[in-house]
Amino acid sequence: MQLFLYNRITDRHALSRFRLTLRMGLFPLLVTLVMMFAMPAGPGPDLWCMFGLTIGLELILWGAHALHREPAVVSRWGNRLKATSDAWYPLLVFSVQNLFILLTIAVFWLTLRKLGGVLASPWVNINILLLALLIPAHRFAKELMSRTNDLTHVFWEKACRYLMVILGTTLAMAFWLDYVLPQTGPIAPELMFRILILSVSASLVILVCVALLLDFWFRRKNTPGVK
Repeated sequence: MQLFLYNRITDRHALSRFRLTLRMGLFPLLVTLVMMFAMPAGPGPDLWCMFGLTIGLELILWGAHALHREPAVVSRWGNRLKATSDAWYPLLVFSVQNLFILLTIAVFWLTLRKLGGVLASPWVNINILLLALLIPAHRFAKELMSRTNDLTHVFWEKACRYLMVILGTTLAMAFWLDYVLPQTGPIAPELMFRILILSVSASLVILVCVALLLDFWFRRKNTPGVK
């Protein structure tokens, strides 16, 4: 089964998607450069690694696209790659896009880590990591669902989407609590009431997501012909 057919080099929007993907890589690249110059002690290996990865991905994508624009490729390997373009180029564009998204999240994560605060909590770091990994997982599940319309793929698309909402809710609550809670001293009664209201609201969001996913799971299991 072929996926990401809209990324094929023969698609009429292939050039615009190629340019969009290159522009996606400019954001982590520029932010990484700013952080490298802003560090008083100089950039560490983490920033150099992200800078090199972003440049490398940009060059790989640019080279893959340029290969198809050459009327005649000298090497047999290059000709073979052009002949099998539909088998690998769409997946390459999809992978590079998601890697740029992950690099952007990593840049912000490193920036916040240097500022300290809520990111001292291991759970918050795990939360960010899971949320970052769920973004490409959801895009992949959504592509499978659109191609097959299989209930199993629909379930995984919904599972990824609801998990992203749950993790986003808990992450937002963690950052908000870190911002409003006093460093020392008791919590004011009006602040405690606000925390209670938002905690109940976040819990309701999580419960609704779990309930909707379980409801779809049991309805899927009761559908004839679905394992």
